[in-house]
Amino acid sequence: MAIDFLDAVKYPFSSKENIINLLIGSVMNIVWWLLLPGILVLGYVVRFAENTLQGNPNMPVWNTWLSLKDNIKKGFSVLAIVILYILLPFLIIQAALFFSGVDTELASEGVQDVSAVTLSFVSVGVVLIAVVLFLLPMALMEYVSTGRITDAFNLGDIFSRITLNFLSYFVTHLVVFAFFVITVLMISLPFINMISGALLFIVMIFATRIYAKLFAGSQATSKYPVRY
Repeated sequence: MAIDFLDAVKYPFSSKENIINLLIGSVMNIVWWLLLPGILVLGYVVRFAENTLQGNPNMPVWNTWLSLKDNIKKGFSVLAIVILYILLPFLIIQAALFFSGVDTELASEGVQDVSAVTLSFVSVGVVLIAVVLFLLPMALMEYVSTGRITDAFNLGDIFSRITLNFLSYFVTHLVVFAFFVITVLMISLPFINMISGALLFIVMIFATRIYAKLFAGSQATSKYPVRY
């Protein structure tokens, strides 16, 4: 499947309404650390992905109480999915740190290979983090397509969709990663760091547009079609 990166770049600026919604989200994400704005932004990104999957030409609006409630609900759902996905690698790495902490004590008792054990735990944790980061965008799209958190953990469906467009999915990861790296480098510049949240929101919209298009493109040939 061909990836239209140019569409993802141009889309948020394709109409006055889209630009306004992009600006509102950018301002909200500047103060994401206040938690509620961050949750609202996550929920908005979910609604944006829904619009893309449904072929809606416009970005979701921010200006209704109903939409804000929807953002909060979906924002917490996304947060829960991300936490559950990273929990296993986190616990494994914590176990490695625990073993590192008792290195000296075990060595005094005659155990010589603690470092190897620790390294093994860390290695497994790092590999799992890489796998999680690779699967997570498609897992989130599974949730977006149905609204059910449990579908984000339907690994059979997720792997099926990824393998159908593996090269496109892999290239998308590289491009999105490059955009995040560029954004982080820009944030390190004087004065730019004050609007870091705004830049990250724009990158999130860009990435979400691409991943949603890839997900929608997998429905025609997948035995797990998109469900609404």
